[in-house]
Amino acid sequence: KPLKINRRKSQSRSRKTPKLSLVSTSKPKDSELKKRKEATKPFMSAASWVATNRGKKIVGHNENVTREIASLTKIATCIVVLRTVEKHSYSLETKVKVSERASRIHGTSAELKAGDELSVHDLLFALMLPSGNDAALVLAEEIGKLISEDTPYQAFISEMNQLAAGLNLGSTSFTNPHGMSTSLNISTSKEIAALAYHGLNYSVFKAVCSTTSYTCEVVNSETKRRVTW
Repeated sequence: KPLKINRRKSQSRSRKTPKLSLVSTSKPKDSELKKRKEATKPFMSAASWVATNRGKKIVGHNENVTREIASLTKIATCIVVLRTVEKHSYSLETKVKVSERASRIHGTSAELKAGDELSVHDLLFALMLPSGNDAALVLAEEIGKLISEDTPYQAFISEMNQLAAGLNLGSTSFTNPHGMSTSLNISTSKEIAALAYHGLNYSVFKAVCSTTSYTCEVVNSETKRRVTW
C-alpha cells in the first residue's frame, strides 16, 4: 500500500519557533548600575551638595566635606530662637529694639535702623528672607538674655553649638549667628540638610521658609514705616 503522509501535521511542526522572553533575568553589571545612577543625578554647580527626602539621603556629592557655611548659619539661629522662646514661654509678639551695633553690621541686611522696634516674629522673617545679618544680631542679643543676662550674645552662640551637638552634627560649629566670615562657621551639606529637617518640627520655621514676601510695621521713636522683605 502507498505510504500516506500527514502534510498538515508535518507543516505545523516545521513552523514552531522558540519563545522569546522580553524580560531579562540577568542582573545588570555594576558599571551599568553606576551609569544609571549618574544619569538620575540632578545638575548641581555646588562643590558640595545633597538631596534628601524626609531626612534620608537620595543622592549627593562631597556631602561630608567640611566647608564654611556663611548664611546657612541662619537656619540654626532661627531654630535656637524658636526653641528658646518655647522653653521660656516667651511670646514671639514681644517687641525688641535694634541696637546700634546690629544696625551697623555689614553684609546682607534687612535695612534695620538703630532704635527700630519690631516683634521677634517679624525679626525671624527679617532674618530668613533678606538674610539679614542685622536681624541675626538683634535676635542673638535679645533672645540670649533668656539664657544668660550677663553674657547674652555668647550664651546664644553656645546654644547654637549645643543644638548641633544634640543632633549629632559632629562637623558643625558656630562662632556667630549670621555667618559672616569675620569668624568661621563650618559644617557639611549633609549636616545642614539634617539641621533644616529638624527645623521643620517648628511650625513657625516652616511658615517662614515657605514665605516669599513679608510686610510688617516698624516703629522708631514716634515714626512708623512699613517694610517688605
